[in-house]
Amino acid sequence: MRVVLRAIVACVMAVAGVTAHQNRDVSTLLAAARQALGGEAALSAVSTFTATGSLVQPGNWLALDISCALPDKFVLMTRDDGNAGPVSGERTSSTRRQGFNGADPIDSIFPAPEIRSSFPTPGSFVIPSFSKTTLPAQTAAPVGSESQQIFAQLTVPLFATSFSGFPLTFTDGGQTPTGLEDLVVVNGPQGHEMFRLLLDAKTHVPVALTWRTLAGPRMSIGDYHKIAGGLNWPHRFTTGLNGKTLKDEKISTFTINPTIDPKTFTPAK
Repeated sequence: MRVVLRAIVACVMAVAGVTAHQNRDVSTLLAAARQALGGEAALSAVSTFTATGSLVQPGNWLALDISCALPDKFVLMTRDDGNAGPVSGERTSSTRRQGFNGADPIDSIFPAPEIRSSFPTPGSFVIPSFSKTTLPAQTAAPVGSESQQIFAQLTVPLFATSFSGFPLTFTDGGQTPTGLEDLVVVNGPQGHEMFRLLLDAKTHVPVALTWRTLAGPRMSIGDYHKIAGGLNWPHRFTTGLNGKTLKDEKISTFTINPTIDPKTFTPAK
């Protein structure tokens, strides 16, 4: 009799879990994430931000500079200072500037890198995260330009929403098998899945982005710090695949609502 009762209870709990998942509203998940990132008022008050940091990947070190004027202006500058970083080598110092100003793309490298430069050829497939890393072709998704994808991969974990510069839609993806993380499927403007946002089921902060499947590329998100305006933003983004670290990006400083020179977002001629 006890065995039967346990079986009935287990069935009821399973059905209740399925029903709860079916009734979840993705907006509730995102609202909880926004609260964990600093709250609606603090996030809504951000109109511009800049960030500085570094990127380390096997055999390479880059300085990162990010400028963003919401909702539709974004520039990422990745600077190879030759021997200036922790990883030495005979590299030519050069800077890549990529992003967009509304519908106008921004993408240039200066000075023109030599063959031994750390920068891949513009147009080759890359991502995830804030600078290029070649991944297996099956991880590519037909959604947006490279700069738009980078913008989304940064702003979704920071704001748990999208902006008109690259509008996204969100759907509830359930939970990971461990039940420790909530999944939010992030879709591009044409409805194609871009990536999945993983939220800590208890704290609700973003903890990772994954591509295609949970076994595919994963960008772990962490090192949360309180910053100006009451924001609680992550400062470390580590991308890996099949147990191998592809890149480790660290943000040293966020500046909230600075005045950004409009020339920063001038497309290259």
